[in-house]
Amino acid sequence: MPALSVAWGSACYPGTRDTRPGPGHGTPVAETGGGGNEVNWFNLSFIGWLILIIALAIAAYMLRVPPVWIGIGALALVGIGVIVSVDKSKPRI
Repeated sequence: MPALSVAWGSACYPGTRDTRPGPGHGTPVAETGGGGNEVNWFNLSFIGWLILIIALAIAAYMLRVPPVWIGIGALALVGIGVIVSVDKSKPRI
């Protein structure tokens, strides 16, 4: 017995037409520009660094490290994160 599927759109409302464009009905935020699957490696790498820095700062706070040293460590790690992210995102020749 074939499985039944319900598609939201014109099939749900008889007498109406589906006016959405093409097969990809995503929002502009979710659609890729230029037809490719390009990833901005700088952003991806830097977001990872920020998550790591925030986690380490919370851990240091829970261990009662003075806030001045948490700030100094976070600033140093942000600098390292920018350097590493830029290095990863450079085009290879």
